[in-house]
This record gives sequence, C-alpha cells and structure tokens, in this order.
Amino acid sequence: MDQLVNQGQSLDWPGSSWHAPGERAKFAGPLIEEELERAHRVASGCAEPDDLRWLSKGFSAFLTGGGSLPLERCLRLARSESTLRRVRRDYWLRRAWWLLNDRLSPWRRSEALALAVSDFESRKWLRWRTLDVVPDRATEIEAALFNAFRTHERIPRTAMQLHNIACHRHHS
Repeated sequence: MDQLVNQGQSLDWPGSSWHAPGERAKFAGPLIEEELERAHRVASGCAEPDDLRWLSKGFSAFLTGGGSLPLERCLRLARSESTLRRVRRDYWLRRAWWLLNDRLSPWRRSEALALAVSDFESRKWLRWRTLDVVPDRATEIEAALFNAFRTHERIPRTAMQLHNIACHRHHS
C-alpha cells in the first residue's frame, strides 16, 4: 500500500477536468490509465464511490488467489517503471492533442501535434529541459509537451504514432 501511496504522490497526475463531457466517452482511455487515475485519487484522499468498489474488487481478487497474484495485477496497475513512464507520457501527449483546434479532423489534429512536438523540441525543450516545473509563460499545449518530454525519454514524432496514442490504439 505504501508503494501505491508513493506512486500517487510522485505521479503529479492531473485530474480529468481537461476533457469536455462527451470527449471522455468518445475516446475512452486504456484501462491502465483509468486505474492510475483511481490510484491517484485514493492516494490523495479523494476517493470516489467507484474507487472504493475498484479497491474492494482488487483486494477480493488478491485474497481469492490466496495472495499468489501480485496486488498491482489485481488492481490492474502498471507493474514496471517503464510502463508507468509511458502511460504518463501518453497522457500528456493526449492532453496536448485535445488542446489543439477542435475544428480539425482527428487526423489533422495529429498532424498538427507532430508539428507542435517538433517545434517544441527544437525551440523550447532545449532551454527548458533542466527546469523542474513548467515556466509561467508556457501555453497549455507547451505545458502538456513539457510534461510529456519530462516523463519519458522517447517522444513519438510522427503523426501516425501520435494519432495512435491520441485515439488509444496500441501500435505506438
């Protein structure tokens, strides 16, 4: 449980308030991301009724298995640091994607994000890479890209890779 609490505190995982009401349903995130959001809420003392049901179900599975299954598997949490970093990176890239012009088609939005990633890497990241927090002057998209770059050393750069992430496809 300490690991769960520490994971939640170190994640600096933002809330889901950046989604418009229908957007979450339209592009429902991968289960692992949803479970990490739940873990963060529990760890920060903001558990919702569904979070308690999730904990109950996970602990029931753990106890039914006699403790032979790892608890993080029963709770459907990331089991490795690299998976956690990738999930966090994808979260921030998805946020940047949603912040782009919503009048663009999903594919055009992915192309725009590829250009934004390239531009951010060449113009901003070189100066900001040593910072611990997003500069106050950063736009929302730059803040999302800053966090994506900060959480993972490999950032997808092609429109197709970014589109797969934004639309929760697992080929990226």
